[in-house]
Amino acid sequence: MKITSTIAIVSAVVLGAAGFTAIPALAKASTENSIAGVLGEDFVPGQGHGKFREVIRTAMRHMLNFRHETPLSAEQKQKARGVIESHRSEIRSQMERGRDARRAMMDAVKGSGPDAAATKEAADKIGNAARDRALLMARVASEIKPLLTPEQLKRVESARAEIESDVDAALAAPLKQ
Repeated sequence: MKITSTIAIVSAVVLGAAGFTAIPALAKASTENSIAGVLGEDFVPGQGHGKFREVIRTAMRHMLNFRHETPLSAEQKQKARGVIESHRSEIRSQMERGRDARRAMMDAVKGSGPDAAATKEAADKIGNAARDRALLMARVASEIKPLLTPEQLKRVESARAEIESDVDAALAAPLKQ
């Protein structure tokens, strides 16, 4: 595994353990199968989905700049790589479960409609996968955080606070009538 991908995974795990894991779902807001596509652009708070796009941009900026703003030492990179490697099969399995649950949900909605028992069961599987992903990220983060210096942890917490503030602002924006 390349060092860059290790750092990207470390930043995603450390930032993601605080609830950042749901943000990528907001990125699909412009597709026809999304809430905005079904209910109209003005349904999502802000201009179109500007507020949510800002949340996504902020989160992605933090993830992409983490290695520049919070560089890891060679020893930290090696230890973080070891943590990630020790969870590799669990991470892959979780990603596959999530993908399969999302596909099953789409199939259930197309085949049975949104109110069918099969659709509700598929939705439960998505919820279970999200819960399991959050717990896995928390476990991995709990192993990576001790590797970080107090200054690095401060930077991570600052990034989380900015992301949380953007999420709160996006959710507080009034819906257009």
